[in-house]
Amino acid sequence: MAVNDMKFDIYSERYVYLGGEIRNGALELISEVYGEYDSEKHYYLSRSETEKLFSICPMEEFIEMCRKGRLIWMEDYFNRSGIKYRTAGI
Repeated sequence: MAVNDMKFDIYSERYVYLGGEIRNGALELISEVYGEYDSEKHYYLSRSETEKLFSICPMEEFIEMCRKGRLIWMEDYFNRSGIKYRTAGI
């Protein structure tokens, strides 16, 4: 299932943000935390892993579950579902 290129916010609050972008069928998620120590972490899924993710969990459902369970849920879901990703922190 190919997903069109798009940008989206999952949540954006005073000190935390999680959003994403799909480019050429590949998903990139960006997590930002502001406070005493600011941090930013990017999650990169290949095109095939993005397709795998959205074939087992529709995009709208994935976004809603990330809103409820936050970043910890997302990382756990990727690991439980065998979704391979790479990360980079700033």
